[in-house]
Amino acid sequence: MTEREVPMAPGQLEMWHAERTTQSVPDNLYGAIRLHGRLDVKAMERALAAVVARHEPLRTRMVFDSEPAQLISDAIPCSMSLIEAADEEEVVKLTRPDAGTQIHMDAPQLWRIKLMRLPDGDHVLGFVFHHVIMDGWSLSVFFADLSQAYGQAMAGQDPSLAPLQYTYSDYCREQRRLTGAEEFKDLLAHWRKLLPPALPELRLPRDGERTSGTEAHGEALDAFLDASATEQMERRARAARCTLFTLMLDASGATLSELGSTDDVIIGVPFHNRTKRHLHPLIGCLANDVPMALTGISHRGTDRDRLDYAKSVTAAALRYPTVPWQLLRREIYGLTDVAQYTFCLNVQSPPDTAYDLVGIEMIDIPMLNEGTMFDFDLTLSRVSDHIEGDLVYASDLYSRSRAEVLWSGITSRLLKPAS
Repeated sequence: MTEREVPMAPGQLEMWHAERTTQSVPDNLYGAIRLHGRLDVKAMERALAAVVARHEPLRTRMVFDSEPAQLISDAIPCSMSLIEAADEEEVVKLTRPDAGTQIHMDAPQLWRIKLMRLPDGDHVLGFVFHHVIMDGWSLSVFFADLSQAYGQAMAGQDPSLAPLQYTYSDYCREQRRLTGAEEFKDLLAHWRKLLPPALPELRLPRDGERTSGTEAHGEALDAFLDASATEQMERRARAARCTLFTLMLDASGATLSELGSTDDVIIGVPFHNRTKRHLHPLIGCLANDVPMALTGISHRGTDRDRLDYAKSVTAAALRYPTVPWQLLRREIYGLTDVAQYTFCLNVQSPPDTAYDLVGIEMIDIPMLNEGTMFDFDLTLSRVSDHIEGDLVYASDLYSRSRAEVLWSGITSRLLKPAS
């Protein structure tokens, strides 16, 4: 086995520094999927090996020499041990310890997969990936490629996947050149225009205080907008010539401004950063929580004025969405602490990637994230004719009633008549 060194992307570097300076929430993507049907375990093992062979981040470990870097192996072993589980409750118990434990970046492998067999013959695939090698979009790519390779294995073919023409290491080198070049000054100048001169502090009413050095415990509040409410929002969006995201950004900013008694609010918005087609098939850490700075909220006039403003903020922020928030805090505000957004708004659509295992029905097993990096994390998705999701809140800081007041304020603004 040989290894080659590749520089970390800027977002990975910030995660590296955060891991070494704070005791933060484990930054893992995890879940469990029930595989209903007759699974060929050997074919699944061969399919997994094919996916690992195609994607560099699955063969990567992080090291520190003169500076942090990635070491990419040409091959790693991919065995899949089979564990007997009594039911889905035990599956969650078996998966959660890995999910809730920090995978240190210098670990030999930055992901874990368990295959569990239930008494009725179904299997469950439990997975945990460190966010430094995997974002939400990547998860869909992983299962799409696994599905393709498994189908080949079941058809008696060699489950090999075509090599990527543009790799994640190509992306990392490109991003590091950008942040080390003269153009980076232009990036910072752009963000200095978008962000307020002084970093606003959002002081929402609290019920408790977080102990320094401990993770925040997360609880979830259902966030649901029925078909009638969704249709009403769409009419508002059409009239204002904006998107549903613009409505939600404006409503969230106005509600946070009122509850926090501040005129300036910064909202973190996850963005996949795959605007170019050659980035679509990549597994890796490309996504970034982009800061959307809404300033002078109470002076923005009419409903249409505020929505036009929210549109302009979004367009300007997404011109350079790859710069990590921690890097902006350091370069613009001189802050070296590792701090996340108070409020994060995620209304992205998943990638248009279909996957399914041959002869297998794939069913998600719900697993609530018991920790949260944000005070409030609102995730919404369009499902058929309605919008659903959840508002995860730091329960050691805020009671459920505080979360309900926040969600109520947002929905009342989303559904109010245009002014």
